[in-house]
Amino acid sequence: MRTNDERIAAMHRRASELMQERKQNKMRLAGAVSGALGILIILLLAAALSAGSALSAPQMAGIGMSGSIFSANGSLGYIVIGIVAFMLGVSVTVFSFRLKDWREGRDESGKKDTDNP
Repeated sequence: MRTNDERIAAMHRRASELMQERKQNKMRLAGAVSGALGILIILLLAAALSAGSALSAPQMAGIGMSGSIFSANGSLGYIVIGIVAFMLGVSVTVFSFRLKDWREGRDESGKKDTDNP
């Protein structure tokens, strides 16, 4: 039989484990939402760029600049593509770090399960 002190200690230990699990679940949800939001923004920008280039394509074809996305200002296309590429790089980097942390956490939890049968 356990003493009251042992029961209280076990209860506090379990409560702290539950709070830590809730915190991890919130972090996972925040990571998933931010990743999905980043991908959504990139897709919306790509759709906006393709829609903008489709509208101005007939005008550019007459001038002979059908290969250009932005006919009025050539540097604007490079700036937009650079920003989109940077955002994609940041999203992939954050996803990679989250995946690494998730794998390390899974490995640690697996080790804990084998230590205490």
